[in-house]
Amino acid sequence: MDTTDHVVLIVLTTLLSIFFALMIAVVIIVIKLLGMAKQIVHRADEVLASVESATETASEVFIKASNRKTFLTAVKTIYKLSKKGRK
Repeated sequence: MDTTDHVVLIVLTTLLSIFFALMIAVVIIVIKLLGMAKQIVHRADEVLASVESATETASEVFIKASNRKTFLTAVKTIYKLSKKGRK
């Protein structure tokens, strides 16, 4: 090998090592981003579970309230009819 071949070999080796160093940095950043995305998904899952629980609770409350309202309306109607019957 002559001098030109050595220079080309050194340049290519340097460029390849710089490329590998940059790729290692990119892989590390991607791994960190994936970890952060995993945390965000976990928190979103917890929020979703909380919202589902609140929705179920609210639904149960509204169902109970509507049943009570219907029951109270029926009692009120019966009371009014019984009062009219006494007069």
